[in-house]
Amino acid sequence: MSLTDAGPVIILSFLLITYLISAYEKINDWKGSLTFYRKMYEGTFLAIGITPAIILISGLEIVVSTLAGLSIWDIVMNQDYELAVYAFISSSVLFAILLFGLRIAKDYPGSARIAVYFLVSVLGLFWTQSGIPIEY
Repeated sequence: MSLTDAGPVIILSFLLITYLISAYEKINDWKGSLTFYRKMYEGTFLAIGITPAIILISGLEIVVSTLAGLSIWDIVMNQDYELAVYAFISSSVLFAILLFGLRIAKDYPGSARIAVYFLVSVLGLFWTQSGIPIEY
């Protein structure tokens, strides 16, 4: 691994930690998560599908975490960014799904926070696809 690989690896590490902890918290405190999200989405059209939504989101978080971890390995060992591109795209899609849910729930501060995470994912995608190395 060279210093030019450090940026994408750091962003992928950030996403790995973010998604892995999020999925773990949802799964570890399943009843608490259900209660929290049911209350958050009561009165919206999403209220009827909270359980499948949590399962879907948790599953996607695990998939993106796995992609991020494998991407880090692939960059460090092979300097190959193909998996990283998939990790950043899937991360961006997941953040867009989360943003949609937060906007429906009218959680505007949460939406603003998710937008920052989304931008980090898009930055990682741009970085891996731009082909612009950072020279020291």
